[in-house]
Amino acid sequence: MNQAKIDQVLGLCAELSVEELEQLSKDLKKLLFRCRVQDKIDLRREDVAQRLSEAMDHRMDKTGVE
Repeated sequence: MNQAKIDQVLGLCAELSVEELEQLSKDLKKLLFRCRVQDKIDLRREDVAQRLSEAMDHRMDKTGVE
């Protein structure tokens, strides 16, 4: 996100009440948590795919299949 977008979001936040900001904070924390979990899932998938690819390559080398 570029600085202009961040400034725009902060400008909108300045119009919110304390209660609304507290709720926004809670919602953003939940969203951040979900994003971090999704990142970990994506990294794990990439790792498993890489290991599977390596195992298949090794098996093909072992059996002489090309």
